[in-house]
Amino acid sequence: MVCSAYAALEALSIKSFPLAIERSDMFAMIQAACTELLHGHYPYHWYYWPTEHVFSPYLPAVYLAYLPAVVLKIDPRWMSLFYLLLIAVVAYWAARPESKRVVTSVLAVFLVGNYLIYRHDLYLQPYWLVFTLLAIFICRGDLLWAAVALGVALNFSQLTLAIFPFLLLHAWQKESLKKAVQTTLVFVATAVIILGPFLWKHTHEVYFGIIGNYYNFMHTVDARPMNLAHWAAQVVTPEHLKAVQMAALVTIFGVAVFAKKCATAAGCLACMTTAFLAFIMLNILIDGYFYLTFLTLAMGYLFTANQWWRSPEAA
Repeated sequence: MVCSAYAALEALSIKSFPLAIERSDMFAMIQAACTELLHGHYPYHWYYWPTEHVFSPYLPAVYLAYLPAVVLKIDPRWMSLFYLLLIAVVAYWAARPESKRVVTSVLAVFLVGNYLIYRHDLYLQPYWLVFTLLAIFICRGDLLWAAVALGVALNFSQLTLAIFPFLLLHAWQKESLKKAVQTTLVFVATAVIILGPFLWKHTHEVYFGIIGNYYNFMHTVDARPMNLAHWAAQVVTPEHLKAVQMAALVTIFGVAVFAKKCATAAGCLACMTTAFLAFIMLNILIDGYFYLTFLTLAMGYLFTANQWWRSPEAA
């Protein structure tokens, strides 16, 4: 019923508001890049719209996730709907029999939220799906699969780097240094397998698209919703907010190390969720939908901490 309600509301949004580059250029960019891939061309270059010109800004997994929509010639938002419904199905499947009702209730609050329906132009739903799988793997103690999920997640968003150290710390504190090394190698290998072909012979273009393209934002705080970055920029210059972000992450990591906060699955997800929230709250470039990614992680923590998902600890 929850999935049906969300699907109906999302379908109504898609039908009522056709994609228009004047309103949102995200899917226009993704469709154009996917079309380049299908024609055997490199997707990282300048694209010229009637309203502006944009250099391809997204990591490869974003384009790969929406490639089927371009192949099938359908509105890519139907793919977003599919990925979000898959999140609900996977989260429900992972729940213990006696916890399925409460898990469904939490998912309902997330799925039929006004902001999620309003932002039907978002492309992050496959990223949230990978985060959901990451939380499930951590909950179940499948750390190598968690490393695979994190490697895939890194190819969706650079924000993944904020939580990567905590998975390694979890592997170390829960099992051993050897397990932490294995987890690192799997994470790196997964990330390279996806990103490597795009970097081959075009490293500069990829770097400019996903990193260098944002240097212009280093001199001002571009936060559409009110964000902690606004207030932090009154104390330090926007150029130094990265140092403040790093200090926040180092502090959280230090507490996790000395207090052994990552020794359990719930502790690891709590540290990841806290670090991710601190990072986006201090980011100079932020939009409201970044917080939906935080909520995905927070749900994973909630389901794990309350033992609503099946896990060795809940057995």
